[in-house]
Amino acid sequence: MTAPGPRAVAGSAAGRELILYATPAGPLAAAVDRYYETVSAELRSTTAQTYPPHCTLTGFFRRDDEGARSAIEEIGRALADAGPVPDGAVEVAGLTATDEWVGLELRSPWLHGLTDRIVAAHQAGPGDDVLRVKDWLHLSLAYGIDDLGPHAELAAATVNPASPVSWEVALWERRGDGSWLRHDPDRDRPAATGPVRGGVHLPSTGDDPAGRG
Repeated sequence: MTAPGPRAVAGSAAGRELILYATPAGPLAAAVDRYYETVSAELRSTTAQTYPPHCTLTGFFRRDDEGARSAIEEIGRALADAGPVPDGAVEVAGLTATDEWVGLELRSPWLHGLTDRIVAAHQAGPGDDVLRVKDWLHLSLAYGIDDLGPHAELAAATVNPASPVSWEVALWERRGDGSWLRHDPDRDRPAATGPVRGGVHLPSTGDDPAGRG
């Protein structure tokens, strides 16, 4: 599957890695968690399992410590002003499996609008990475290995796209050890889910060039 490209070009800043995610909660999220755990325990883990289950709204962008603090504050204010994701604002269009990718296709004009407001709230400084807005909304279940047949079969058997779900949007940070930190408007907290699956620590990878991550 070919994903639309990002709508801006990144710079070359080095520093802390930040990214804007929408993450699921509720029965669908629980099913995805169980899927990740089963993949790691019984199948071959894929690139998807090195991330918390999520829908990518921007590409990774890097900031030095001062720039990261500004991003966390400005994006946090914009998220607080926007309020919770409304019920029904994100449509789970279905489960898709190809030779290269298994995941849930999503549709949400509301999320696209929110992302545009976030980009407007936090402007990149000279030399900073530009926030790259992702057009293809999805939640990846498996990608990055040659044979995804077993992963697609498992997804079809365990992940029901019609399951109830709510969504939360937050700024996340991928740290040097591969762990994840979710920056909430009111407080920072370590991610409840991350690259540790089935007792195995999976190494972090870079931002997926096809936008699948």
